Amino acid sequence: MARVRGRIASALLGIVALAGCAPAPPPPTPRVIVLGIDGFSPNLLVSMLARQQLPNFNRLALEGRIGRVSTADTGLPPFSPRIWTSFATGVLPRAHGIAGFVKVQGANRQLFSSEDRRVPAVWEIASAAGQRVGVVNWPVTYPAETVNGFMISERWLPSTAPVRNERFGAIAPEGLVYPTDLLPKLAALDIHAATRPARLPAEAEKDDRDVLRMAWTSVAMHPVDMLLVYTNGVDAMQHLTWHTHELLPGEPKPGEDLVEALAVRWDGLLGEVMAQLTPVDHLIVISDHGAERNKKPGLPGTHESAAAALGILLLWGPRIQPGPVAATTLDIAPTILELAGIPPSAAMPGKVLDCVVPAGTKPLPRRQEPYLRTPRARPAPTDAGAVDETIRERLKELGYLDE
Repeated sequence: MARVRGRIASALLGIVALAGCAPAPPPPTPRVIVLGIDGFSPNLLVSMLARQQLPNFNRLALEGRIGRVSTADTGLPPFSPRIWTSFATGVLPRAHGIAGFVKVQGANRQLFSSEDRRVPAVWEIASAAGQRVGVVNWPVTYPAETVNGFMISERWLPSTAPVRNERFGAIAPEGLVYPTDLLPKLAALDIHAATRPARLPAEAEKDDRDVLRMAWTSVAMHPVDMLLVYTNGVDAMQHLTWHTHELLPGEPKPGEDLVEALAVRWDGLLGEVMAQLTPVDHLIVISDHGAERNKKPGLPGTHESAAAALGILLLWGPRIQPGPVAATTLDIAPTILELAGIPPSAAMPGKVLDCVVPAGTKPLPRRQEPYLRTPRARPAPTDAGAVDETIRERLKELGYLDE
């Protein structure tokens, strides 16, 4: 009987040993995540960090790099389409071709589209290198490009339900989103069209939260190695409410600083983004410009001077050592590619930021041949129809179409 019990015990120990030798789950794949917050002012960030009002931004600042990115090299006033396209391509507007919001063709004024971009963006370069990419709401990405991953163009969020449901023949869903298998999941999010600029912090937070919901929903279906997400609730609301933050002489103090109230809400959104990250991920948080009080008739908030052509820049992840950082527009794309393990092109004049290069090593050798755009796999829709008009009206409300 003792022998039987011994055999049973030995068998049980064998089972336990086998269980202990079971293969561990694979380690997470390192990802590069770029979070764009249009219009977030460096001065506002520094001021609120000093008052300890933004704990998640403070964590990034303490554990990673914090500084500013100068975007005046793209031209003044600092306008979003040309800056965000420069961030993504590593070249200036005269090279990438996106000069502003609209292009003039005879008597017509049309919004710039991804077809107008003359050089590849980092997501195209990474796709061609076999990496999986995701792009959400990034400016001038309509029509959505065929990538190794997914793309939700900037015209999805302001598009109305009829457009999303293909009731307008001029704009097909594949122009808004790639691949189309995302459409049912995006529809299930029940996101309302962001057709008007937000005027209250809760509204702007909802618009930006919707963008993040689209991003993580899409990542669940199509895992990525590189993710670029753009939000513009901060910029839109600041144009309309900057007078609650920066007063002109003689103006009465408002009941609430709506700009700072939104920054506090955005700190919460940042915390939710950080909760999605693994220990091997790298995060870049960036804005294209700040804001200033408009002393001329019109909207209270603007960004026209060289002083406003400064954005926030925070880098966080296993390769980032704490400290300050300073960058120009052209440094962002080479730095993203370096973190992704892809050599930047010698045609990109910017530098790889030192803080992403491990101590004792050098940046990846530059690729001597320029990266080229890949041919489209399908024709682009020829007209943006109702979405185009919606976006133009929104830009008029924000004072942009005098460009």
